[in-house]
Amino acid sequence: MEGSASVRITVSENGPYLVEGGVAIEDAEGRTVEPKNPDSYALCRCGGSQNKPFCDGTHRKNGFVGTEVADRGPIARRRVAYRGASVTIFDDRSICSHAGHCTDRLAAVFRSKRDPWIDPDGATVEEVVAAVRRCPSGALAYALGHAAEPVDEPQPVVVRLASTGMCRKLNS
Repeated sequence: MEGSASVRITVSENGPYLVEGGVAIEDAEGRTVEPKNPDSYALCRCGGSQNKPFCDGTHRKNGFVGTEVADRGPIARRRVAYRGASVTIFDDRSICSHAGHCTDRLAAVFRSKRDPWIDPDGATVEEVVAAVRRCPSGALAYALGHAAEPVDEPQPVVVRLASTGMCRKLNS
């Protein structure tokens, strides 16, 4: 990732995400959110902060237990390929943040409550690529034609918030 050499995001035990290295924050609409200290800040993970997306210490009072962890296995093992005539869409449900950028903006391809839920031929290749690039979690990727591996596009390091103002509430 671009500029990632000095970036560090640490998950504190039963507490916030600790962000160091000048990572930009964007809200659900892509607008910049300014932390008090842009070089290091803490992001709420418990969902209780009155200052979302920033931590205000509420996790110490509301009994937050942050034991859920991500699958650290290979992405290729977790993702499903949906092959179309001109583009293949890869989907890793295990990291989806359910922000709705795909289903809300390109419903002809990303079809909620249908099986299969992804139809890569439901729009132009350009529209599919644009929708995949908007995915804030990285759950979606694409390959042109029937390539075995998705296109690897370096992305800037940025924290993208869900519409609720949270990064993602990990203990539901």
